[in-house]
Amino acid sequence: MKSVFHISLLFSLIFLTACGTSVPELPALDKEAVILAFGDNLTLGAHVPTAQTYPAQLQSRIPQRVINAGLDGEDLAVAGARLSTLLKQHQPKILLLCHSGYQSDEKDDGVQTVEYFRQLINTALQHQVSVVLIGFPGEGKHRAPPHFYRRMGRAFKIPYHGAVLGRIYTDIDKMDKQSNLPNAGGYQFLAEELEKLLRKTGALPELSS
Repeated sequence: MKSVFHISLLFSLIFLTACGTSVPELPALDKEAVILAFGDNLTLGAHVPTAQTYPAQLQSRIPQRVINAGLDGEDLAVAGARLSTLLKQHQPKILLLCHSGYQSDEKDDGVQTVEYFRQLINTALQHQVSVVLIGFPGEGKHRAPPHFYRRMGRAFKIPYHGAVLGRIYTDIDKMDKQSNLPNAGGYQFLAEELEKLLRKTGALPELSS
């Protein structure tokens, strides 16, 4: 129990550090707005029924349409062209960016990876699309995301969640052993946390208590 408490505290600190004392505000969404969930196999969720993926579970919780734009096995280096096409096609108001198609390089602190993410974020912003960045877990006991995620969130002044996936990946009850990806329960947790974050940004209205 003590180790579980320490892990939970660590992820809470990561989230608070990443976002600062306040979460960057986003424009309020109308009910007809589109949210684009962009990523690779984690977003696609081919190992679970479509209704159990995190974009589908998020859509079940809010009135806005959430499009699952995950592509299994996509390399981050070639993701930009696909994103541009999807932004023009669907004209979303918010981009949920969660992509694991990269190899972390500790020697250069992921310089090339940062550039790929920078290009994706800039592409979205140029299309007047707000971006929410979701940190993919790194290696190690606590699966904290690489530091560049936090720095990019601050540099672009965009909402960033650095804790949620680490909490899922360190909880065997939320993981699918065969695919090493979140199971339906893990995706539900991810959807719930993203809904909370979107409400904190003002994109969605706060729920009355």
